[in-house]
Amino acid sequence: MSNWRGPLVAVIVLALLVGFYLLWEPADQAEAPDVEEDIFVTSLDWEGLRAVSVRWGDEPELRIELGEDGVYRLTSPASRPADQDRARLLFKTAAELRANRIIAGEEEADPTDYGLDSPDRHIVMETVDGEEIVVEVGDASPIVLDEYTSRYARVDGAGDIYLVAGIRLDFFTAPFERWRDAAIIHIDDVVRATVVASRGTWTAEKVGGIFEWELVEPYSVPAPISTMEQFVREIRNLRAREFVDDEPSREQLEEWDLVDGVNRVTLANARGDEVTLIIGRFVDSQGSESYVRREDEDSVYISSTRFYSAPGFTDVTEWVEPSPLSVIGREDILAVEVERPGATVRLVRGEDSWILEGIDGAEHSHERATVNMLIDRLRRISTRDVIWPDEEGAHDAMEDVAGRITISYEHPDGEREISLEVANPSPGSDRVHARVEGYAVVYVFPEELAGYLDLSETLESLAE
Repeated sequence: MSNWRGPLVAVIVLALLVGFYLLWEPADQAEAPDVEEDIFVTSLDWEGLRAVSVRWGDEPELRIELGEDGVYRLTSPASRPADQDRARLLFKTAAELRANRIIAGEEEADPTDYGLDSPDRHIVMETVDGEEIVVEVGDASPIVLDEYTSRYARVDGAGDIYLVAGIRLDFFTAPFERWRDAAIIHIDDVVRATVVASRGTWTAEKVGGIFEWELVEPYSVPAPISTMEQFVREIRNLRAREFVDDEPSREQLEEWDLVDGVNRVTLANARGDEVTLIIGRFVDSQGSESYVRREDEDSVYISSTRFYSAPGFTDVTEWVEPSPLSVIGREDILAVEVERPGATVRLVRGEDSWILEGIDGAEHSHERATVNMLIDRLRRISTRDVIWPDEEGAHDAMEDVAGRITISYEHPDGEREISLEVANPSPGSDRVHARVEGYAVVYVFPEELAGYLDLSETLESLAE
């Protein structure tokens, strides 16, 4: 009998100890249940708010206002452009602040027990109707929520007292820089871009013609659409990795090469808006970041130097359309005409075939597939180089003209044409010079281009 009494007593005592431990578990070790979806400290229409302020202890007040133009702006502790997505999230989060549990109802709540008798942390919402709603945030709770310290809160000094996870409240107390708009340039519908670099100055404009973009400075030349769009996109997408100084001294600007910086980019739109970005020295020896600032602002930022890889930023030749005939769609072409001394040959699109006119006064029909092959090859011929008007040999490049290739094509505004003046190849050279009518530069093409001055022979060789 005595053999089993001892172990039985030990088991009973152990069970009592475990029960007492679970019952009297210290409050600072307690875990709160998961948040219930229907518990809200505030439940407002966030789109009906015009301003949200955060006053948190000794920290400067953070205030973001929604303007009549639908743009969020920081107004405190300084007036700055706001990150639109983050500001919108602030309004939504404040209007629908979730709680993890209700700690006490209004009847039994004693504010002094929760640090809510004279709180120094407030989230203030102002509605478009002039109403003000204040969320008061009190002491930290010993209850841990998702490994974050939680706090007590209530609305307008009355009502239920809630327990809110610290991770939710931390969103409101992010540093001022986190609320600022990191985008450096705000301009849309860009129609002109100018680069000032160590190698010179060049400007391109969006003209809306067959080439859409044209280089207008230092000389007139067609510019590639995709390259110009990429350039504008790269500059507009620049973002500040760090806000360095909003009121730099003259000495600091000189130190960062931001006074008379060699590298500048200016973007402008048709409405007259214009933004100039001054690019200063590299931040480090790797050259991955630079000091930058807008010409119309004092603020200095640190930004990635990805703009150096933007096409045309350091080399103007990247703003020259390498295949000027490729901008015309094959299905839009109506006719191809070749003029040579004493002869003009014209290839015209018909309903089922193409008609070659000007050979022995007769018309010759050619299959659509053969002509399509000729047109595709002609459109794909790409320049190997360009000769600028002020370069050596530019004057003589087009002295010996062999003929002219003119392509007529359909355009929304009516029938248009583009002409390419082709020079005779130099003896022993595998290159030929050509110039697009209306533009100053001379293209250096493969000698293959000269072969298209004889349409009849080219078509016969393609048909074989």
